Amino acid sequence: MEAASGYVPEVYGGNAVLLHADLPERDGLAMAWEALIEGGVEAHALSGDHYTLLAEPHVQALAQRLDGYLSQSGMLPAAAVNAAPRRDGR
Repeated sequence: MEAASGYVPEVYGGNAVLLHADLPERDGLAMAWEALIEGGVEAHALSGDHYTLLAEPHVQALAQRLDGYLSQSGMLPAAAVNAAPRRDGR
């Protein structure tokens, strides 16, 4: 904990996408990150809370957003995400 208390984050020169749960306490979350992200923050509220966002049916919306942004960035082709094995065997 001592190391964390002395940590000073550096400013990131690019832009960022923030995907978060659509909850009232998340209002202004992007503004908090904007101080550290020079290129700006694009925020998207997704249905669900901190826990259900990673469960059906909410995880599908999250996966679609991630797929779109990763494909757009060139970091991961859409075919690679779509071809990934699913846990339910489908």
